[in-house]
Amino acid sequence: MLNNFRYKASRDITAILIGSFFALVIFVIIAVMISEKFVILKIFYAVIAILVIIANILSIYINTFNYLTIGIDEITYNTGWLTKKTTLIPANKIRSCSKSSGILQRACNTMDIYITTSGDSAEIYFCNIGNGEEAYRLISMLAKNNENAN
Repeated sequence: MLNNFRYKASRDITAILIGSFFALVIFVIIAVMISEKFVILKIFYAVIAILVIIANILSIYINTFNYLTIGIDEITYNTGWLTKKTTLIPANKIRSCSKSSGILQRACNTMDIYITTSGDSAEIYFCNIGNGEEAYRLISMLAKNNENAN
């Protein structure tokens, strides 16, 4: 029997670290290549690099507000920081589900989960779900139970 399970969506921290590293490397290369006459250009790029790194760090914080809750009779996906959005999927509408994960997602133990529902054949996409294998297994179980019930 299924209980409620809550999975946190997360931003791939590894991807953020790689992006921040490249921003820093590009800044160092530009700082070395540009002569002393263009100090303002160096400062401008430094400010942009810092803003990119801050935006990446804030994206980690903002994605802590995204949750996937798998219950006995429905799946709920809550998103949003300032504006809240809730998606409810009744278990009896789930036809199938699939999963996808890239190299960085596998390193962070996250994955993307796709759910196909009956009726309008809508595909619903959940991004960067932590502990995704277990979430995928539970959603597949809901789909299989729905198939057996029909």
